[in-house]
Amino acid sequence: MTRRGRVGALAAVLAVGLLGPAAAQETPPEAPAAPEAAETPEAPEAPAAPVTPQPPVAQPDAPAKAPMADKPGPVRWTFSHLDVIRLNPLGLETQNKLLYRRRLQESESILFADTYGAAGASLKLNPAFLKVGPVFEFQPIAVLHLKVAYEFMQFFGTFDYVQSYAEPTDPEGYADDNRADNADAAYVTNGHHVYIEPTLQAKAGAVAIRSKFALEWWRMDLEGEDTVWYDATLDTYVPGEGFVVTNDTDLLYLGIEGFIIGARMSWVNPIYRDEHFVGDAIPDGFDGMSHLRAGPLALYTLSEEKGAVPIMHRVLANVSWYVNHPNREGAMPYILVGYAYNRDI
Repeated sequence: MTRRGRVGALAAVLAVGLLGPAAAQETPPEAPAAPEAAETPEAPEAPAAPVTPQPPVAQPDAPAKAPMADKPGPVRWTFSHLDVIRLNPLGLETQNKLLYRRRLQESESILFADTYGAAGASLKLNPAFLKVGPVFEFQPIAVLHLKVAYEFMQFFGTFDYVQSYAEPTDPEGYADDNRADNADAAYVTNGHHVYIEPTLQAKAGAVAIRSKFALEWWRMDLEGEDTVWYDATLDTYVPGEGFVVTNDTDLLYLGIEGFIIGARMSWVNPIYRDEHFVGDAIPDGFDGMSHLRAGPLALYTLSEEKGAVPIMHRVLANVSWYVNHPNREGAMPYILVGYAYNRDI
């Protein structure tokens, strides 16, 4: 895989839901111009033959030649699609995003060759819920990407979701077995989700690093006096109204043609306030419900079309072991496999 191919593949990886926003793309130097042909002495002209006048014949217009484009234009519509299956916790989901994207400037610099602003819509769907809303992205320099989004969430009351709780003090309360045993407690509800995701990213040779932070605000319509609920994506008690902070850090190697391999560390930390507890006070000795996991990830490019309308098909996998978790330490690892499709339209 060429240097440009590896960087383009990294950008595609970071664009999907699993691996986050796009990384910078390098612009290769232009190919040197071909040498001019040597001049050939002109031959003497032969005497002209007599010409018989002919009636003019209409000639069809030659089709105009379209300019050759070797990269997307400054204004683009991009579509990304991701299907994932997840174990521990169990999940099946499809994510779709349509963006109107405008390049901020023309530059040969690695830092500014892929700066852009974008706006569009996102749709996430699985058997338990639907999430839909606007999304905005901004990349003023290759090492920094910013995403801001809002989601309206509708839960269907299926697959043991949503279940809510009076306070976030029982680490076994949202364990898989307990939620299955209390499936009758799941109910239909809706809510709102706003998040800001700044991402720092860099590449040196065939090695890249990316760290995505997220500050998420949730507002759920919970039953009775419940103050927290279980979200499978975050795998923790989420405040009915409040914040969660997360981080995904990836270390990637791009030196194998068609593959990107590396490791990911994921951290989730819900922020609880006094009103999230019975008695309106955080209990003494409460350690929170954060968790940390780490493990390898890999992506393989099935096919790729470059040029003015890039298209890419990929498969990906992530296996992570829980370094600490309120109820999963020593359990089987987190496993995710998926298929991703990205293209310009």
